[in-house]
Order: sequence, then structure tokens, then C-alpha cells
Amino acid sequence: MKLSTLTLLLAVAAAGGAHASEESNLRVQNVECRGNHSTSCDFIRSHLNLSAGMPLSEVELRNAQLRLSSLRNFEAVDVRLEKGAQRNAVVVVIEVTEASPITTESLVGLSSRLDATRSVIAGRVAHQNLFGAGKTLDLAAVAATPLAGEPYDEQYQVHLRYADPNLFGSDSYFAVARASWINASRRDIYGNFSDFEGAEIDLRVGRRFGDFSYFTLSATFRPNAQWVTGEWDFGGPTDFDVTVRDRQHGYGLIYGWNSEDDLYFPTQGFSFHIGAGWDFGSGSPANRSHVQFRRTWQLDDSLLTVKLGGSPSPEYRTSFDESQLLSISYGRSLQASEGVKRGRWYIEPGVGTAGYTSGDERIYEVGVKAGVRLDTTAFGIVDLYLIATQDPQR
Repeated sequence: MKLSTLTLLLAVAAAGGAHASEESNLRVQNVECRGNHSTSCDFIRSHLNLSAGMPLSEVELRNAQLRLSSLRNFEAVDVRLEKGAQRNAVVVVIEVTEASPITTESLVGLSSRLDATRSVIAGRVAHQNLFGAGKTLDLAAVAATPLAGEPYDEQYQVHLRYADPNLFGSDSYFAVARASWINASRRDIYGNFSDFEGAEIDLRVGRRFGDFSYFTLSATFRPNAQWVTGEWDFGGPTDFDVTVRDRQHGYGLIYGWNSEDDLYFPTQGFSFHIGAGWDFGSGSPANRSHVQFRRTWQLDDSLLTVKLGGSPSPEYRTSFDESQLLSISYGRSLQASEGVKRGRWYIEPGVGTAGYTSGDERIYEVGVKAGVRLDTTAFGIVDLYLIATQDPQR
């Protein structure tokens, strides 16, 4: 996936040898796609902010290759230049090796968090190239089942999601629509609890701008949802609040940045989310917010990753994850073998919070996660992990 160097760029741009000072005079004659048998060239070109007649930018060529390489639509991406018909004109060639349009992801985990053990099983099957335009339709299910101990955390979720990376043919706008059924119950040893059961419909429209940034506006609807919570509020042992939450609709805003080279096996770049939202119902509005960050560095044969708030899901893509609030991960790549295209093992110590005790003290958890992630030919992305945490105050 190597991008042409500036020396090669100039050599093919002008006959008789070109000088580095001519780079600013190079212009794009055309953008061509090769190797795309089922994927439209319009979808591929939408990741390159250059078109015919524009001045050539090698930085933008590198950014386009990064954006395309981070998609699961392609096994390989090569961006190169060929000499144009006129002096100082170049043809940008984007050559891809397409991946299967049908992709799967599965997760199997065992976690012991704050003395409670549970199993986590999740799976997804997706068509990631509908109409040859990179649109995605996927069905995902998650089951988190308590096995022993307290606190108690049980979740069952089913999601049907449609993602359009080029809304109405636009290179800048994208949209996501998701319909979910969620049944989730949580208890801890201090009395805090939450029970939610019902359908949830989520609609998001976003716009990309700059090199890697985007904004997203969202609207969420929860018809006939049953949601009851009880929590110790920050303020003293007498402030236990039981609330029947009638939050039938909500709205949100997200700013994000994603310069990672891969959603599942990043080796460089970072992904960042900051969001705010407001839920409405029969009572007063409820505010919510979140921050997510992931940064990965390549250190010779190893990788170092820092995460805050879990793994972000950039733009219209998503993945499974069970994380602590703040963690540092050390990992190493595994050699490809029969049936496994690539893989990585990792160990990830971290810390997190889980509300307040009846004595007005914040509940902390300190623990470690260890696992292996594989990209297999038969089962797609497979994630296996163990996670264990303890409350250091107990």
C-alpha cells in the first residue's frame, strides 16, 4: 500500500526531467479507478478531495489512501500517479483489491467486574457494498449474561442498521438509521439499579469536512419504553433517587475526528468523539454527554494504545467492545497462517468508575483486560478476551 514518492511524482509529470519547484504547477487531469469490479468509482473517488483541474496535493493523496485503507471494503489500496496528456498534468490512479461484500464479526468474552462474573457473546453479519456504492446493511446481537456474584449486569440487544456513506450521492454527507430492541438490567452492591426494556430508533445525519473531521446530528425515539433507575446522588447518604424515566425522544450532536488506518487493527493515527445530548419526555429534560479517544503508536514490532471512554466508532462504522474508562494497551501482531489473515494479542490495564456508594464515595474499579483479535477467512473478525476488575476501596 505504498504511495508514490515526490521524486516519482515529478518524474512522471514532465518530460525531460522536472524540478521540485514545479510541484505547485502540477494539476490533476483525471482520477481513475482500477480493480473495482463491484464497487463504483464514484464511491472510491468520494474519499479523495481532488478532481480534474485541481492543483495536485501529495498530502491529500496520502490522506485519501489512509481513508480508503481504513475501510473493510478493500483488501489492498494503492494510490499512484501516471503522466498526463499535457505538461504538468498527472492522472491519479486508485487501484484496489476488493474484499467480500459479506462480512461478519463475533465477540466472546468473560468478565469479572467488581466481584460479578458474566459472559458476553456478540455477533454481526453485514453487507458492506449495497448497490456497489459502499452502503451497509447489518444485523447485530449482543447477550451479556450474569454467571455468579454481585453486582448484577444483564443485557440483551438486537440492532438492524443501515449506513449510507454518500447521502444522495454527496461526497460530504452521510447518514445512519438504526432500529434496536434492548433489555438491560443493572444492580450493584450499594443499591444503585437501572432497568430498561423497549425499542429504540436512532437516525443520524453527518457531514465530513477538512481532512478527517465530521459533525453528526442525531434524533432518538423510544416508543413505549419502560425505564426505571435508582441511584445514590452525589451529595450524601440520604440522596437516593428512584426515577421512572419517560424519555421518549432525544437529540444529540457529535464532533469527531478519525485518522486511524484501520478500525480493528490500528497501527497509527487517532480517533476522537465528543458528544452532547438531551432526552425529553413528560418530565424535565435530561442532559447526557460523552468523550471517547483512541491513539495508537507503532513501536518496532509492538503497539501501544491509549483509550478514554472505550473505542470510538468513526462516522458510519461501528465495532464491538467492552472497555474500562481509561486504559493503556500493549499488543503485538500475530503472523498470518492458514485461515487467519492477520491477528493481534493485547494486554490492557485500566481504571473506571461505577457511580457512588451510600456513603457519598465514588466507586472505582481497577483491572486488566487481555485478549486476541483475529481476521479470519471463515468467520471474519473474531475477538476473544478476559477482563477482571476490583474496587480498590473495598
